[in-house]
Amino acid sequence: MNSMLRWLDKYILPGISKIAENKHLRAIRDGIVSVLPLIIIGSVFLLFGQLPVDALKEDFLLKHKYLKAFVEWYKLNKTSIIMPYRLTMQFMALFAAFGISYNLAKNYKLNGIQSGMISAGAFLITQVPVKMEAGWFLPMKYMGGQGIFASIICSFFAVEVTRFCENRKMNIKMPDGVPPSVVTAF
Repeated sequence: MNSMLRWLDKYILPGISKIAENKHLRAIRDGIVSVLPLIIIGSVFLLFGQLPVDALKEDFLLKHKYLKAFVEWYKLNKTSIIMPYRLTMQFMALFAAFGISYNLAKNYKLNGIQSGMISAGAFLITQVPVKMEAGWFLPMKYMGGQGIFASIICSFFAVEVTRFCENRKMNIKMPDGVPPSVVTAF
């Protein structure tokens, strides 16, 4: 067993360490980790939205009037209780696009907020609107977990294009009186 561990330490771990040092993989890791608080918050609301109130017997509820009032309120508001879960999980890929590009931009010493906004916008552009009776809508199917791969590609693309333009000084010159935040945007 010790010889196998030594072999792993000698031949396998150095390669894995090099892979772990890759800027793009670190950006994915850190970007997804930055979405975790939203996932946790959404999960808490999902748990609270799935209480087994239907399992309570009617005679038990008659003995506990406060509990009966809570169950009635709960049944009326169940869809509202689950709404934070839906908002966090169904927009996960959008949040991840921002987080991944922010972290990759910081690795390249670029403006993280600006790169995150560009990436989120690029990801939204990839979502094809659907025409319905009431008008055009963005489908939610690929805004959640199913769209993570697309958000990773959009994040890398946005940051690499920004880096390419920055390295080649491809920017718009503004007059001296323009505020620095506006100059940065251009």
